[in-house]
Amino acid sequence: MAQRANAERLGLRPNRLQTIEIRLDTIRDLALHIHAQGHSSWTGVNVTDVEVFLARNPARRASWLAGLRQFFSHAHRTGLVLHNPAAAVQAPQPRGFSGSTLTLDEQRALYRRWSAGKDVLPHEAFIGLAALLHAATTTELRHLTLDHISTASRTVRFPGRSVDLALDNATWRALEGCELGVWWGGLGVIWGVGLFAWYDAAPRFVVAVMG
Repeated sequence: MAQRANAERLGLRPNRLQTIEIRLDTIRDLALHIHAQGHSSWTGVNVTDVEVFLARNPARRASWLAGLRQFFSHAHRTGLVLHNPAAAVQAPQPRGFSGSTLTLDEQRALYRRWSAGKDVLPHEAFIGLAALLHAATTTELRHLTLDHISTASRTVRFPGRSVDLALDNATWRALEGCELGVWWGGLGVIWGVGLFAWYDAAPRFVVAVMG
C-alpha cells in the first residue's frame, strides 16, 4: 500500500489492488510450503526452497517470483532476513510478441477508418495510427509530452526511444487535429475522449492516454 501511495505521488502507475492480492496470496502459499518443509521462520529460507516452490506452477513462475522478490527485498531491508533468497532466481520469458494479432484485412480497415474516416475523433486516429504504423506502445503514449514533438521536422520521439521518428501524413494530420487542453491552477480540460493534458511544475505540457 505504501508503494501505491508513493507511485501516485510521483505520477507513476501504482500496482493494482488485484496485483497486491495476488502477491499476498503468493506469500501465503510460500509460507505454507516452507512450514511443511520444517521451517519455522523466514530466516532459514534459501534459494532451493524458492526454486522448489516456483516449480509447482511453471506457468506462474514469473508472476510468483515478482511477488517473492518484492517481499524478500523488504524483509532484507527491515532485517527480517539476512539475505534475499529470491534475488538470484530467474524467470526467463519468451522473446517477441506472443499475443493475438489483427489480420491484414482488419489492419487495412482500421487504417482507412483512422486516415480517411469523417466521423473519427483525431485523438482516436492519432493513438490508433501511432500504434498501427509506428508500433507505439500504451506506455509510450501515456508518457508522451509536447517536448517529444517537433513541429518543424514533423517528428516524434516516443519516450524511451533514442531516435526521432518522422510521421506519415495521416498520423501527423491526426496529431494536428488534437486540440490542446491545459491544466492550470488545478483546472483540467479534457482533449475529447482520447487524450488530456496538464501543465506541471517543470513546466511542460504532458499528454496522456485515457483508458
